[in-house]
Amino acid sequence: MNVSLAKVSRSAALAATRSPLSAVRMFATSGTPSTHAREGLVLGLYSSNKLCGVDQANLSQAQQQHILDHASALGHKGESGTVHLMLSDDLKKQIAVVGLGSESAAEGQTEVVRMAVASGVKRLCANKVDSVTIGPMPCARSASEGATLALYSFDKFKNTAKADDKPNQPQIKFMAAEQKKELAAEWTAGEVYAEAQNWARDLMNTPANHMTPSIFAQNVKSELEKLDGVQVNSYDGKWAEEQRMGGLLAVSRGSEEPLRFVEIIYRGNQASGDVSLAMVGKGITFDTGGYSLKPGKHMDLMKGDMGGGATVVAAMRAIAKLRMPINVVATVPLCENMISGRATKVSDIYT
Repeated sequence: MNVSLAKVSRSAALAATRSPLSAVRMFATSGTPSTHAREGLVLGLYSSNKLCGVDQANLSQAQQQHILDHASALGHKGESGTVHLMLSDDLKKQIAVVGLGSESAAEGQTEVVRMAVASGVKRLCANKVDSVTIGPMPCARSASEGATLALYSFDKFKNTAKADDKPNQPQIKFMAAEQKKELAAEWTAGEVYAEAQNWARDLMNTPANHMTPSIFAQNVKSELEKLDGVQVNSYDGKWAEEQRMGGLLAVSRGSEEPLRFVEIIYRGNQASGDVSLAMVGKGITFDTGGYSLKPGKHMDLMKGDMGGGATVVAAMRAIAKLRMPINVVATVPLCENMISGRATKVSDIYT
């Protein structure tokens, strides 16, 4: 039941004299509770009608009961994937109650927590809150990851004339992190994971004329070389010829954009020269298919054909930021696959 702001304002005084169920009917909503309440709170609800981590949530018995009564009135049974909005008993907070499913399942399924928190944050952002506090969750890292991913938007090329058109970016904090240092560390790790993913999303969403092989390589150097233990090498077409990289050279022939070959070296274990992990990511910054031309429908999505490369460099960012005690090497061959008089033809031989 959606309740307008005017109705809430007129009825606030009466609500205090009514029963809890009457108050639920007056204020509880699965839609937009109030634009005056600028603080947001995300709380998890199990299918057993139990709030997650109430011992860490700083909620009184009356407040807990208020939330449970409202959730019940909305038909919220704590199913995984559900989210309902309501107002706190003092009308100062918008609360997103997110379903976590069964308590035993939520403890072992980090994706449930990640998706639940993300959905709660998105709903609160849509209501223009200034801050969002994430209540206790079974997995702090997944909660952090979900909250950070939910704030992602790609609008760098949009000309927003109105302030209201800009995506809302509220401040996010984790309630339980204030009480336990180990949870604070898990929360920080989740932020690192999500920020790396969001960087990969930026790289893939950027139009190909703004994400050429050269620009991609420069972005990687700018982002990663400032991190401890990271070395970034960017090689050109002449180097690729010396290395006899016939496949890369053949694909790049049809484009006016020069190829690049990016090598990222992370040394997290200085005591060993062994490489623990090697990763290779595809870096075709736009793929027309060449003379095996792809269908025109959805051709615009081929700007994301370097998604493998974006994922690999983002993974290296997270590895370095987390200071993992391993040695890792990642490589990303970068070029465009275009059509021209110089493009490689079907049945051509290259070495």
